[in-house]
Amino acid sequence: MKNEKNIQESFDPAVAEKEIEDFDVKSARYEKNAKIISRVFSAIFGISILAFVVFLCIRIYQSDYKALNGLYITEGFGDNYSVSEEIFTHDTESAFMTSSEGSVFPYSLFYIPKAGYLQISVRYNKNQIEAVKSQCPNFTEDKISFTLTDSKGNSFVPVVIASEEKFNYKYFKLEFDGIDFTLDSLNIVMTLNDVEWVKETDTTPAYLQDKIGSKYVAGNLCIHETYKIEIVDGVETKVEKQYLPYTLNDNEKNQLNNLK
Repeated sequence: MKNEKNIQESFDPAVAEKEIEDFDVKSARYEKNAKIISRVFSAIFGISILAFVVFLCIRIYQSDYKALNGLYITEGFGDNYSVSEEIFTHDTESAFMTSSEGSVFPYSLFYIPKAGYLQISVRYNKNQIEAVKSQCPNFTEDKISFTLTDSKGNSFVPVVIASEEKFNYKYFKLEFDGIDFTLDSLNIVMTLNDVEWVKETDTTPAYLQDKIGSKYVAGNLCIHETYKIEIVDGVETKVEKQYLPYTLNDNEKNQLNNLK
Protein backbone atom coordinates (compact mmCIF):
# COMPACT_ATOMS: atom_id res chain seq x y z
CA MET A 1 0.00 0.00 0.00
CA LYS A 2 2.84 2.32 0.85
CA ASN A 3 4.50 1.73 -2.53
CA GLU A 4 1.23 2.41 -4.34
CA LYS A 5 0.83 5.60 -2.39
CA ASN A 6 4.37 6.70 -3.27
CA ILE A 7 3.73 5.94 -6.96
CA GLN A 8 0.51 7.90 -6.94
CA GLU A 9 2.21 10.82 -5.15
CA SER A 10 5.17 10.79 -7.64
CA PHE A 11 2.94 10.55 -10.73
CA ASP A 12 2.67 13.88 -12.46
CA PRO A 13 0.03 13.97 -15.23
CA ALA A 14 1.68 16.97 -16.86
CA VAL A 15 4.99 15.15 -17.12
CA ALA A 16 3.30 12.05 -18.46
CA GLU A 17 1.41 14.08 -21.02
CA LYS A 18 4.65 15.81 -22.06
CA GLU A 19 6.38 12.47 -22.47
CA ILE A 20 3.49 11.18 -24.58
CA GLU A 21 3.61 14.32 -26.72
CA ASP A 22 7.38 13.93 -27.12
CA PHE A 23 6.91 10.30 -28.14
CA ASP A 24 4.22 11.28 -30.64
CA VAL A 25 6.45 14.01 -32.09
CA LYS A 26 9.39 11.59 -32.39
CA SER A 27 7.14 8.96 -33.98
CA ALA A 28 5.75 11.48 -36.44
CA ARG A 29 9.25 12.72 -37.23
CA TYR A 30 10.44 9.13 -37.76
CA GLU A 31 7.52 8.36 -40.03
CA LYS A 32 8.14 11.57 -41.98
CA ASN A 33 11.84 10.78 -42.40
CA ALA A 34 11.00 7.22 -43.41
CA LYS A 35 8.58 8.52 -46.04
CA ILE A 36 11.18 10.99 -47.33
CA ILE A 37 13.82 8.26 -47.58
CA SER A 38 11.32 5.94 -49.28
CA ARG A 39 10.37 8.65 -51.75
CA VAL A 40 14.03 9.44 -52.48
CA PHE A 41 14.81 5.79 -53.16
CA SER A 42 11.63 5.46 -55.25
CA ALA A 43 12.62 8.55 -57.24
CA ILE A 44 16.17 7.25 -57.78
CA PHE A 45 14.83 3.85 -58.82
CA GLY A 46 12.28 5.46 -61.14
CA ILE A 47 14.92 7.71 -62.74
CA SER A 48 17.24 4.71 -63.17
CA ILE A 49 14.50 2.70 -64.86
CA LEU A 50 13.61 5.66 -67.09
CA ALA A 51 17.28 6.21 -68.02
CA PHE A 52 17.67 2.52 -68.85
CA VAL A 53 14.53 2.55 -71.01
CA VAL A 54 15.71 5.70 -72.83
CA PHE A 55 19.16 4.18 -73.35
CA LEU A 56 17.61 0.95 -74.61
CA CYS A 57 15.35 2.81 -77.02
CA ILE A 58 18.30 4.82 -78.35
CA ARG A 59 20.36 1.66 -78.86
CA ILE A 60 17.45 -0.06 -80.61
CA TYR A 61 16.99 2.97 -82.85
CA GLN A 62 20.70 3.05 -83.64
CA SER A 63 20.87 -0.68 -84.40
CA ASP A 64 17.74 -0.48 -86.59
CA TYR A 65 18.95 2.54 -88.53
CA LYS A 66 19.82 1.66 -92.13
CA ALA A 67 21.90 4.14 -94.04
CA LEU A 68 22.18 3.75 -97.82
CA ASN A 69 18.92 1.82 -97.88
CA GLY A 70 16.98 1.14 -101.08
CA LEU A 71 17.98 0.67 -104.70
CA TYR A 72 20.61 3.08 -106.03
CA ILE A 73 20.26 3.91 -109.70
CA THR A 74 23.88 3.96 -110.91
CA GLU A 75 25.45 3.71 -114.34
CA GLY A 76 26.35 0.14 -113.51
CA PHE A 77 22.75 -0.65 -112.67
CA GLY A 78 21.55 1.12 -115.85
CA ASP A 79 23.92 -0.90 -118.06
CA ASN A 80 22.73 -4.18 -116.53
CA TYR A 81 19.07 -3.16 -116.58
CA SER A 82 19.38 -2.67 -120.35
CA VAL A 83 20.40 -6.35 -120.56
CA SER A 84 17.42 -7.57 -118.51
CA GLU A 85 14.62 -5.77 -116.71
CA GLU A 86 13.94 -8.67 -114.34
CA ILE A 87 15.00 -7.44 -110.89
CA PHE A 88 14.70 -9.54 -107.74
CA THR A 89 15.11 -8.97 -104.01
CA HIS A 90 14.92 -11.00 -100.81
CA ASP A 91 15.62 -10.72 -97.10
CA THR A 92 19.24 -10.95 -95.98
CA GLU A 93 18.96 -9.46 -92.47
CA SER A 94 18.63 -12.90 -90.87
CA ALA A 95 22.18 -13.56 -92.11
CA PHE A 96 23.63 -11.10 -89.56
CA MET A 97 27.05 -12.29 -88.42
CA THR A 98 28.94 -11.11 -85.36
CA SER A 99 32.31 -11.91 -83.85
CA SER A 100 34.78 -10.27 -81.49
CA GLU A 101 36.77 -8.93 -84.47
CA GLY A 102 33.94 -7.53 -86.52
CA SER A 103 30.40 -8.03 -87.68
CA VAL A 104 28.55 -7.88 -90.96
CA PHE A 105 24.91 -6.87 -91.32
CA PRO A 106 23.66 -7.18 -94.95
CA TYR A 107 20.44 -5.64 -96.22
CA SER A 108 18.86 -3.87 -99.20
CA LEU A 109 19.69 -6.61 -101.73
CA PHE A 110 18.75 -6.15 -105.39
CA TYR A 111 19.95 -8.23 -108.29
CA ILE A 112 19.42 -8.89 -112.00
CA PRO A 113 20.16 -12.61 -112.45
CA LYS A 114 20.25 -12.65 -116.25
CA ALA A 115 22.76 -9.80 -116.28
CA GLY A 116 24.87 -11.11 -113.38
CA TYR A 117 24.41 -7.88 -111.42
CA LEU A 118 24.05 -7.54 -107.62
CA GLN A 119 23.71 -4.48 -105.35
CA ILE A 120 23.73 -4.67 -101.55
CA SER A 121 24.31 -2.55 -98.43
CA VAL A 122 26.49 -3.83 -95.57
CA ARG A 123 27.25 -2.46 -92.13
CA TYR A 124 29.89 -3.18 -89.51
CA ASN A 125 30.23 -2.13 -85.87
CA LYS A 126 33.14 0.27 -85.38
CA ASN A 127 33.43 -0.57 -81.67
CA GLN A 128 34.40 -4.14 -82.52
CA ILE A 129 37.17 -2.87 -84.78
CA GLU A 130 38.70 -1.12 -81.75
CA ALA A 131 39.57 -4.59 -80.41
CA VAL A 132 41.54 -5.23 -83.60
CA LYS A 133 43.33 -1.88 -83.32
CA SER A 134 44.35 -2.68 -79.75
CA GLN A 135 46.17 -5.80 -81.00
CA CYS A 136 47.38 -4.37 -84.32
CA PRO A 137 48.75 -0.82 -83.89
CA ASN A 138 49.18 -0.33 -87.65
CA PHE A 139 45.63 -1.35 -88.51
CA THR A 140 43.26 1.30 -89.87
CA GLU A 141 39.68 1.02 -91.08
CA ASP A 142 40.68 1.59 -94.70
CA LYS A 143 42.23 -1.90 -94.53
CA ILE A 144 38.74 -3.42 -94.30
CA SER A 145 37.45 -4.79 -97.59
CA PHE A 146 34.40 -6.69 -98.79
CA THR A 147 34.21 -9.31 -101.49
CA LEU A 148 31.58 -11.68 -102.79
CA THR A 149 32.36 -15.38 -103.22
CA ASP A 150 30.28 -18.06 -104.90
CA SER A 151 29.99 -21.76 -104.12
CA LYS A 152 32.70 -22.53 -106.72
CA GLY A 153 35.20 -20.38 -104.84
CA ASN A 154 35.19 -17.48 -107.29
CA SER A 155 35.74 -14.09 -105.67
CA PHE A 156 34.38 -10.74 -106.87
CA VAL A 157 35.56 -7.25 -105.90
CA PRO A 158 32.78 -4.65 -105.64
CA VAL A 159 32.44 -1.10 -106.81
CA VAL A 160 31.78 0.99 -103.69
CA ILE A 161 28.85 3.22 -104.69
CA ALA A 162 28.67 5.11 -101.39
CA SER A 163 29.71 4.97 -97.75
CA GLU A 164 28.50 6.62 -94.57
CA GLU A 165 29.22 6.69 -90.82
CA LYS A 166 26.37 6.94 -88.32
CA PHE A 167 26.36 6.26 -84.57
CA ASN A 168 28.70 3.30 -83.96
CA TYR A 169 28.44 1.91 -87.47
CA LYS A 170 29.98 2.30 -90.91
CA TYR A 171 27.90 1.57 -94.00
CA PHE A 172 28.77 0.68 -97.59
CA LYS A 173 26.64 0.37 -100.71
CA LEU A 174 28.28 -2.20 -103.01
CA GLU A 175 27.60 -3.45 -106.52
CA PHE A 176 29.02 -6.53 -108.26
CA ASP A 177 29.14 -7.68 -111.87
CA GLY A 178 29.66 -11.09 -113.45
CA ILE A 179 27.79 -13.11 -110.82
CA ASP A 180 26.42 -16.54 -111.70
CA PHE A 181 23.11 -16.83 -109.88
CA THR A 182 22.61 -20.46 -110.92
CA LEU A 183 25.30 -21.61 -108.46
CA ASP A 184 24.27 -22.92 -105.06
CA SER A 185 25.16 -19.90 -102.92
CA LEU A 186 26.72 -16.45 -102.68
CA ASN A 187 28.58 -15.12 -99.63
CA ILE A 188 29.62 -11.66 -98.48
CA VAL A 189 33.11 -11.74 -96.97
CA MET A 190 34.56 -9.06 -94.68
CA THR A 191 38.37 -9.15 -94.70
CA LEU A 192 40.91 -7.38 -92.48
CA ASN A 193 43.96 -6.80 -94.65
CA ASP A 194 47.54 -6.82 -93.33
CA VAL A 195 46.31 -8.71 -90.28
CA GLU A 196 47.37 -12.22 -89.28
CA TRP A 197 45.50 -14.63 -87.00
CA VAL A 198 47.99 -16.42 -84.72
CA LYS A 199 47.53 -19.44 -82.45
CA GLU A 200 50.90 -20.69 -81.30
CA THR A 201 49.78 -23.84 -79.47
CA ASP A 202 46.53 -25.63 -78.68
CA THR A 203 46.70 -24.41 -75.08
CA THR A 204 47.43 -20.73 -75.75
CA PRO A 205 44.78 -18.18 -76.77
CA ALA A 206 44.69 -16.94 -80.35
CA TYR A 207 45.50 -13.32 -81.14
CA LEU A 208 45.84 -10.93 -84.08
CA GLN A 209 48.98 -9.15 -85.18
CA ASP A 210 50.13 -6.80 -87.93
CA LYS A 211 51.56 -8.56 -90.96
CA ILE A 212 51.75 -6.94 -94.39
CA GLY A 213 50.18 -9.11 -97.07
CA SER A 214 48.16 -11.27 -94.67
CA LYS A 215 44.38 -11.43 -94.77
CA TYR A 216 42.05 -12.28 -91.92
CA VAL A 217 38.40 -13.10 -92.61
CA ALA A 218 36.32 -11.39 -89.90
CA GLY A 219 32.97 -12.29 -91.42
CA ASN A 220 31.65 -14.75 -94.00
CA LEU A 221 27.92 -15.18 -94.44
CA CYS A 222 25.48 -16.43 -97.02
CA ILE A 223 23.25 -13.79 -98.64
CA HIS A 224 21.76 -15.84 -101.49
CA GLU A 225 20.92 -19.49 -102.06
CA THR A 226 19.58 -20.83 -105.35
CA TYR A 227 18.17 -24.00 -103.84
CA LYS A 228 16.65 -25.25 -100.62
CA ILE A 229 16.55 -28.85 -99.42
CA GLU A 230 13.12 -30.47 -99.14
CA ILE A 231 12.05 -34.02 -98.41
CA VAL A 232 10.21 -35.36 -101.48
CA ASP A 233 8.94 -38.95 -101.23
CA GLY A 234 11.32 -39.55 -98.35
CA VAL A 235 14.34 -38.30 -100.33
CA GLU A 236 16.29 -35.07 -99.82
CA THR A 237 15.81 -33.06 -103.00
CA LYS A 238 17.12 -29.68 -104.20
CA VAL A 239 14.22 -27.34 -104.89
CA GLU A 240 14.78 -23.99 -106.57
CA LYS A 241 13.96 -21.07 -104.27
CA GLN A 242 11.36 -18.55 -105.38
CA TYR A 243 12.39 -14.97 -104.73
CA LEU A 244 10.40 -11.73 -104.98
CA PRO A 245 10.45 -9.73 -108.21
CA TYR A 246 11.11 -6.01 -107.77
CA THR A 247 9.47 -3.26 -109.81
CA LEU A 248 11.03 0.17 -110.19
CA ASN A 249 9.01 3.01 -108.66
CA ASP A 250 8.42 6.31 -110.47
CA ASN A 251 11.36 8.03 -108.82
CA GLU A 252 13.72 5.20 -109.78
CA LYS A 253 12.39 5.24 -113.34
CA ASN A 254 13.04 8.98 -113.58
CA GLN A 255 16.59 8.51 -112.30
CA LEU A 256 17.12 5.76 -114.85
CA ASN A 257 15.85 7.99 -117.67
CA ASN A 258 18.23 10.74 -116.56
CA LEU A 259 21.14 8.37 -117.08
CA LYS A 260 20.39 8.05 -120.80
